[in-house]
Amino acid sequence: MTTKRDMVLSILLTVFMLGQIACVILFYNKTGIDLVRNIGWGLLWVSAVLGWLPIFTFRRKGMVKKGKSYMHTTKLVDSGIYSVVRHPQYLAGIVICVSLMLIAQNWQAVACGAAAAPLLYITSYDADADCVAKFGEDYKEYMARVPRMNIVIGLLRRLLDK
Repeated sequence: MTTKRDMVLSILLTVFMLGQIACVILFYNKTGIDLVRNIGWGLLWVSAVLGWLPIFTFRRKGMVKKGKSYMHTTKLVDSGIYSVVRHPQYLAGIVICVSLMLIAQNWQAVACGAAAAPLLYITSYDADADCVAKFGEDYKEYMARVPRMNIVIGLLRRLLDK
């Protein structure tokens, strides 16, 4: 069920992310620092991986019914990227915001990204609540094992568990 709060968050997130993309295009800083820009491009590639991996993982392991979106999992997936972070696509969105700030190197892109990133993080709490409602106690146990978006902690935990 979509609430007014969900609508407002979605609208704000859309405005700020599209605003950031527009700022990158319109106010691109050609005289910016090349190293910073290159780091931004590298992060953009990282975000692509974080954004696409869940699609393949859910389709393969989430018992998605034929013809349904990858988001319609019927089984809790806690392997692959989901053994490292619970919300890789929200993390990808935040990484996109940071990467566009670094690529553009202008205050407008930074302002829009600084507004969008916290909204993505806030939205991940709603996703956790939805998953608890869908998967119950299993998801609560999963939440205790796997960090929301801290990929460094998630990787360390995964490495130390092996």
